[in-house]
Amino acid sequence: MKHRLSLRRTLLLGLLSTILLAWLTGVGLVFREARQEVSDVFDADLARSARVMTSLLRHEVEEERNISRQVGAVSAELGAEGLRHYPLLASLLEDYRGNSQEEVLDFGEAAVGSLHRYESKLALVARYQDGGLMLQTPGAPDFPVGKSGFFDFKGPSGKWRGFGLTDPVTGFVVQVGEQEQVRAGLVDSIVGNSLLPFLLVLPLMALVIWLGVGRALRPLSRLTAEMKSHTPSSLAPLPSIGVPMEVQPLVNELNGLLERVAKTLEHERRFTADAAHELRTPLAALRAHAQLALEQSRDPELRKTLRQLLAGADRTSHLVAQLLTLARADAGPGVVSSQPVELVGLARRTLSELGQLAVEQQIELALEAAEAVPVTGDATALELLLRNLVDNSLRYTQPGGRVTVRIARQNGEVLLEVLDNGPGLAPAERERVFERFFRGAAVTASGSGLGLSIVQRIVDAHGARVALGEGLEGRGLGVRVVFPAVQK
Repeated sequence: MKHRLSLRRTLLLGLLSTILLAWLTGVGLVFREARQEVSDVFDADLARSARVMTSLLRHEVEEERNISRQVGAVSAELGAEGLRHYPLLASLLEDYRGNSQEEVLDFGEAAVGSLHRYESKLALVARYQDGGLMLQTPGAPDFPVGKSGFFDFKGPSGKWRGFGLTDPVTGFVVQVGEQEQVRAGLVDSIVGNSLLPFLLVLPLMALVIWLGVGRALRPLSRLTAEMKSHTPSSLAPLPSIGVPMEVQPLVNELNGLLERVAKTLEHERRFTADAAHELRTPLAALRAHAQLALEQSRDPELRKTLRQLLAGADRTSHLVAQLLTLARADAGPGVVSSQPVELVGLARRTLSELGQLAVEQQIELALEAAEAVPVTGDATALELLLRNLVDNSLRYTQPGGRVTVRIARQNGEVLLEVLDNGPGLAPAERERVFERFFRGAAVTASGSGLGLSIVQRIVDAHGARVALGEGLEGRGLGVRVVFPAVQK
């Protein structure tokens, strides 16, 4: 099965794909900008923290140096012998020297127990100029010793971003750092919070696009409905009011095509009607002369020839009458009125008029109808339809055969059937019998091949359906016409 192009599907896919692509591009740009901004802010915060800590620790280091110089001066002035006379002072000096070389400032176990969930991901280390550890936060990784400026390194808990600053006065180094996980989490949070509203609005946007595309294509739907409402015999132009300007050229071309087709059909109908009218007079004169010659002639061979001439004239007259009828049927729905017609009564009148032909052909003609059945249509056209169907059956059914007309209600519709037990038609030929001048290969009876073409035109004008099937006793031909029920 070939893929059918859908304008609605193409527009929806194009719009939604464009929006999705723009959204994905926005996600990428927001993520990149957020990561860069977060990195800049956190780097600035690391640098600021290092400078603040350097300023705080500088005073402590300078004070420690002053005390150390003073202790050295006291020790040098008193000497070892002098300190023996002051045992308490000697003990204090000894304790100071031990603490200044071995003690490292920390935050205590109590502070470790109250850490914030992000505090374990932040670290601070301060070292003396000689590399000795001055201060370290709990859980701090091993920063690269002496590293200054921004740097990246990998610790036991993952990747870290650090900043080192060397105090120009005292020479000690302060290093602060944080895990990359903190930055990544903040970036994800920013991107998620920025794009979540769009994700929530995306289904609503798709619905609005769907409705908008449907609204934009509504004129095309109306145009399609207008085209579907046109019957084969209706060639009225399509309305151009309310049609988008992109579709207006198509409507104009279609209306031009309909106008050209209508003119062609009108010329064909006029030619057929004019030719049929012109043929009626010479045919009538020919038949009159042949009839007169037959009455006056006594020669058997001449009389036989004249009878054949009369039969030919009758067949030609029948053909002319059928052509005129076909021309009227092709004139369009304007010649068909929409009035309630009692189909059973119409069938009785038509069959009574054709009764003499049935007697001459030695064919049993019957009507099967239990009740009055109304349909909506034109009584003259419906009578012509039934007359053509019955006339066809009488012509092609052998003497001693039967032709039955049935009228009944079926599933809310009206069924008209004309059935016979004649030779019928091959299934392959049933599709073509509605063509003009077509006759079956095995048909020998006289006829023009226009009867069922006229029936088809009348059926179309009444919005009915026609189908061919089996006739009586599993043989012959059955023509079934289904009319819509009368709307009460």
